[in-house]
Amino acid sequence: MLKKTRDTIRRCLQSEKTLISPRTSAYHRVVLVYPNSYSVGMSNLGFQSVYGMLNGRADCLCERAFVLGTGEAFSLESRLPLGEFDIVAFSVSFESDYLNIVDVLRSAGIPLRSADRGDRDPLVIAGGVAVSINPEPIRDIIDAFCIGDAEGLIDCFMDRFGEVKGMARAQVVEGLTGLEGVYVPAAHRSASGAVSRVARHRAGDLASFDTCSSVISGATEFADKFLIELSRGCPRGCRFCATGHIYNDVRYRDIRSVIRMVDAGLAHARSFGLVGAAVSDYPHIDEVCRYIRGKGARLSVSSVRADSLSVTLLGSLAESGQRMVTIAPEAGSERLRLLIGKGLDRGDILRAAEMARK
Repeated sequence: MLKKTRDTIRRCLQSEKTLISPRTSAYHRVVLVYPNSYSVGMSNLGFQSVYGMLNGRADCLCERAFVLGTGEAFSLESRLPLGEFDIVAFSVSFESDYLNIVDVLRSAGIPLRSADRGDRDPLVIAGGVAVSINPEPIRDIIDAFCIGDAEGLIDCFMDRFGEVKGMARAQVVEGLTGLEGVYVPAAHRSASGAVSRVARHRAGDLASFDTCSSVISGATEFADKFLIELSRGCPRGCRFCATGHIYNDVRYRDIRSVIRMVDAGLAHARSFGLVGAAVSDYPHIDEVCRYIRGKGARLSVSSVRADSLSVTLLGSLAESGQRMVTIAPEAGSERLRLLIGKGLDRGDILRAAEMARK
């Protein structure tokens, strides 16, 4: 089984082009775990961004781990057991992956319950969209949650961890309280079970942070694409979607920061994936499309809205080889679309379909 795990890890690494300068040692050793397959995890821009942020710190070395299907838990980069790291950090996008967290910890030989861990066990933390929506199902498993935007929060968390590292485990966990966006179940829950309010961390100006790929892999859902985030949040407020509710107000990146990320990506890839809740809503989407196509590169998008599609965007997608576009009316009648907050009428849908056909 160990040989199978190492063969799987080797194939994953062989498919990669890393944009991070390698480091062999640091004061803090963190393993960032995506509790699902390598292909899904490395397709996640949030996971990649956190990996880049942690490795961007001079005092931190971050490796990765995934559910490899072999029943063993090792990091990709050094093949170390997860229990040998200072911090085991889970990046969780889907609540169904909460079950995989249990499997990973069990495979790593790390006690499942936070209360059962000793001073020699790693700190177990979790962040990501699923955690920001509802961390409570795994509150007894996780020592500390990071709620909200990772930008800024990660640095504050690691700085505080550096101050309490080496203390008794209870003191380390207690020392992490008081940070915006950090929820420590052992400290934030009263004897009656009530949870004190934890403010979700909100990053400031997105242009201050480059949210883009840190590794390009051919073994992902977006094979060989350089991913770039254009916006965060959504102003639409559809009732069935969490995006507009957990990220507060929508934030669009400054066009100059997007162009800067495109230029950086051109050194490593000729295909770009533009990411956002509704990429067609981005105010400068046509300019971005023209810039990428002007460089001879291809592009794709994570999502579009029927009422904000443009000829430039559709033309750029077609020139990039895409033959399909999803406009997602979500319901077959205007009454239902109104009830769920989708806000598309029949004319919007038909106009988008006709533009796409042309």
